[in-house]
Amino acid sequence: MQVVDNPDEACAMFAQDLLRVQRHWREVVYDAGLHSVMMHHPLSLVRMRGGARIGIEIWRTRAIRREKQSLTEVPGYLARAVEGQRFAFDKNRKKAELLALAAQGPRLGPVLAPPARMRRRQDALDDLVGRMRYAGGFHVAAADYERWFPEAGVAVFRLFDGDDVPLATLVNEARDGLPALHDHEFEDFLVRLRWDMERAGLTELNTSPGLAPDDDDALSRLGA
Repeated sequence: MQVVDNPDEACAMFAQDLLRVQRHWREVVYDAGLHSVMMHHPLSLVRMRGGARIGIEIWRTRAIRREKQSLTEVPGYLARAVEGQRFAFDKNRKKAELLALAAQGPRLGPVLAPPARMRRRQDALDDLVGRMRYAGGFHVAAADYERWFPEAGVAVFRLFDGDDVPLATLVNEARDGLPALHDHEFEDFLVRLRWDMERAGLTELNTSPGLAPDDDDALSRLGA
């Protein structure tokens, strides 16, 4: 066995009877209870940031897979729902996320919106933000938004000093469409976000204050 400083260099060389594991492998992988997931045994783990927006902990990994009487080295992703206990592994990141959410069980899992509806939500958010001239560093009260975000998003808000969070952070954390929200809740979020932009004295481009007709159309299409 060899120890490597770069987790991406971890690998299995079966012809040479050699394993390369990342430094602090025992603490990062074994002691954390991530040493065996769905017949996969990680040699390295690199935590990824993006999954937190949908309530998922996710790591990029290179692992040994046990199949019948053989061992194979495979790259992939290990995921766990923030509120769940079971891990999932898959070569495809999105599939690993879905497996982790399914492992939560119906009571703990979020109510996920269909992909087409998620795209419409992101389009509505992008349309609103794109037509506003706003300072991303302007702070608003985090407590006014926490009810719309998963715990992982709320945890990001708590990284800032005080009880405020920048508007740009709110927008970034909402980019995945806030999948656990019902349509009327997402519409309420957009209205509140627009109100805070206007309250901050931000200037909308090519339209007058208040909800414009195309805003009403965009919101009405979210539930389609």
